[in-house]
Amino acid sequence: MTQRPLRMNDSVTTVGQLDLSQRRPALFALPPHPDESNGSINTNYPRVLLEDPESVLTRFSHESVISIEGTWARESIRIVGGNLARPATSAVTPLINLLRMHEPLTGWLPSKGSRAELDREQMPRLFDDGTVLWRVDVPVNTQANEPTTCTYVLASDAERARKILGPLYSHSLVVQASSYSRDQIDRAQASLAQARWFFYAAGQGLSSTGDIEIRVHVPHLTTELVRWAESQPEGLIALRPWIRLPEVA
Repeated sequence: MTQRPLRMNDSVTTVGQLDLSQRRPALFALPPHPDESNGSINTNYPRVLLEDPESVLTRFSHESVISIEGTWARESIRIVGGNLARPATSAVTPLINLLRMHEPLTGWLPSKGSRAELDREQMPRLFDDGTVLWRVDVPVNTQANEPTTCTYVLASDAERARKILGPLYSHSLVVQASSYSRDQIDRAQASLAQARWFFYAAGQGLSSTGDIEIRVHVPHLTTELVRWAESQPEGLIALRPWIRLPEVA
């Protein structure tokens, strides 16, 4: 579902860490990457004040990770419900299903040769000239259920990447054409770096379709943010609002 900017009195939901150390309760955003969390509140991340007329928060302790639902009041959330939540875990790579569609009829073959040696010779050149945008080794199994590796390559010029890398990785290579060029990605990154609106984390990753996306973590969506994302190549920007509208089933 496409998210829109929040409006006064919108129903909203979020997950965060409860701060009961001050007179007025607040919720802090969790680190975007689960491995960064050490269990304590990180005050470098965004926070929102909580209004609790129904005493929902009496069920939780300081530093609890909770999910809440409520009404947006620009600087605070008026809570109508809440539950304990588990901190997010690292997501399973979305490439697994994609690779299954490309698996040869004979299955993945055992890795051959020194992958480090191959990387030193060819892969850096392809990254430097913009042919390859992303490369990752994904653990897979042969038909005999022996562990091996499939090298997934996202390329702006898939034909050239296959021609050069095919003889080296033919036993376990999947090359997918990207919707974006290196120049488009660099321009979007430069635009993000100059942004005047606030974001608390950003980075590149792979979308569920295996293409590159620039993930921008923001407290909540604003009109300015949405307009900026829409000005970039379609699908390249993935806005990740902490406080958001509820998902519609």
